[in-house]
Amino acid sequence: MLVSSAIRDISETKRYESNLQAKNVELQTVVNEMDAFSYSVSHELRAPLRAIDGFSRILLKQYSSILPDEPRKYLQLVRNNTVQMGRLVDDLPSFARLGRLPLSKQPVSAR
Repeated sequence: MLVSSAIRDISETKRYESNLQAKNVELQTVVNEMDAFSYSVSHELRAPLRAIDGFSRILLKQYSSILPDEPRKYLQLVRNNTVQMGRLVDDLPSFARLGRLPLSKQPVSAR
């Protein structure tokens, strides 16, 4: 009768697994902080944008008839840009989450 045995020291593997688990917890904490930060920044930027848009809208509505063309155009540009910036601010939390989505690979044609 032949008996064979192998003894392996798995303590190093266990240390790596433990370290990996700790790093995953750290990473999740950072991701959660990034989500909270992007939400907070997005929320804080909305109030000044609403004020800029609101005041420029009031100026256009109440004084449009007496404003020369150039200042009226500038106020309209201010309103247009606050709307565009509002969209960017609204997209900040979505953009922060993009990094956690799985990669979608697609073939592209070589030109």
